[in-house]
Amino acid sequence: MSRHKQLKRKQHAGGVPLAGRIEKALQEGRSQQALELARVLYRQESTPANGDLLRRAALARAEYLSAHGNS
Repeated sequence: MSRHKQLKRKQHAGGVPLAGRIEKALQEGRSQQALELARVLYRQESTPANGDLLRRAALARAEYLSAHGNS
């Protein structure tokens, strides 16, 4: 199963709103997962709030990669 389908399925399976899962992942430093989830959320609903969440997740991932010597 593709990663996208897994993420989409997990959103409905857990009952936890996707935005809440993204926020939690960001707080816990799981930037890669937060970014993947934020991309899925923004594809499903292209709202300004979801766009902001996607930008925050992308920035967190970029900061992580920069801090660990990746470009």
